Amino acid sequence: MNLEIFTRQLELLELLTGNTDQTVQDICERLDISVRTFHRYIAMFRTAGFELTSAHSIYTILQTSPFYACIADKMQLRSSEVNTMVRLIDRADEADPAIQSLRRKFSNLYGVDFSEQEVRLADHVTAASKQLQRAIKSRRQVVLHDYESPHRQTHTDRLVEPFRLLSATGCVRCYEPASGACKTFKIARIRGEVEVLEQHWEHTTEHVNYYTDAFGFSGEVRHRVVLRLTLLAAQVLCEEFGVKESQLLIDPDNQHRIFATHVCSPVGIGRFVMGLINDVEVVRGKELREFIAQELSRFSNRRGAAEHKAE
Repeated sequence: MNLEIFTRQLELLELLTGNTDQTVQDICERLDISVRTFHRYIAMFRTAGFELTSAHSIYTILQTSPFYACIADKMQLRSSEVNTMVRLIDRADEADPAIQSLRRKFSNLYGVDFSEQEVRLADHVTAASKQLQRAIKSRRQVVLHDYESPHRQTHTDRLVEPFRLLSATGCVRCYEPASGACKTFKIARIRGEVEVLEQHWEHTTEHVNYYTDAFGFSGEVRHRVVLRLTLLAAQVLCEEFGVKESQLLIDPDNQHRIFATHVCSPVGIGRFVMGLINDVEVVRGKELREFIAQELSRFSNRRGAAEHKAE
């Protein structure tokens, strides 16, 4: 591979990681590439296993991508290394944006409290992660002792079945028998130890992962939707949301395209449909139709109220 092309692809990966404000056009101008080349690289990244989301021409590589999860596992710091980094960060200039960013990251991942003069670090976070990983590999239940719930303002012991360690976010995905639901627990909030039990998983079929649809929404449940698009709507879908042309079926009239997908929420795809209301037909999707009807009704009512007030 040409070194210049490879370097540009790496730069694109860096720009897309956590991207929240750079549009396709911004990135193309910065890297001096065409929009066509951009989408070719996006297709290559998806094929390589990267998970991407896009909205309003802003593409982002999700940190839940297997690549980042693997890197996070290999790059996980030992307790002594974390303590060293914390001491260095705590002595640095608080006004420096880079230091502020590091403080937030260490606070989220390792439970560091920079609000006190004496930095308090949850030294057990690394050990807890290792215990959780061991439980996942051996398919065993665990007890998260003294788990802090900021919403309930309580500390309780939680019996769970951990089945996915989300190292990139410092969380673990578990099934909790008591509530009968899958939940995401913050490892830094486990104030006690992680006790690995002899009891094996009993609710494997209930272990549900998160999905992310083409419109950037995530959830445990997905619904099938089928849209009939004009050529204009099909072009917007591909350019703005990263959908491949190969994912679109050609309608018999050759003037429309059929897009069949699964979505986690009607909101993202609903906004796309309403933005091109005359170019999109909802062929299948009861929840989507109901969402659009409700939104259009609210808009009509607000408009009517505003006109009446103006009179």
